[in-house]
Amino acid sequence: MKLTPLEIIDRLSDNFYYILWIEGLSPQRGEKIAQVFPRQEYTRYNTRAVRFTKQELRRVVPKLNDMGVATWVFEQPSTYYPVKYVPAGTRYTKLSTVS
Repeated sequence: MKLTPLEIIDRLSDNFYYILWIEGLSPQRGEKIAQVFPRQEYTRYNTRAVRFTKQELRRVVPKLNDMGVATWVFEQPSTYYPVKYVPAGTRYTKLSTVS
């Protein structure tokens, strides 16, 4: 049975932050979200990728889908890459940008 993105997010741990891995062969080398608003930007560097909490993912994933990120991306559990380390400036805010 295929899970919806919100069902996958519900199964994630509350003890981690999550990087959204969008494209590539692995989370370490692929493209991740570096900026959400006002437009999406991507990075290949984990140290520049935006970190989201589980609760933030519930709001951001549908918005990213509306902004053109394919639905199938969010239907993959591996899209939500768990991390504990949050470098300065990478924590998600409503106007999230990473310099």
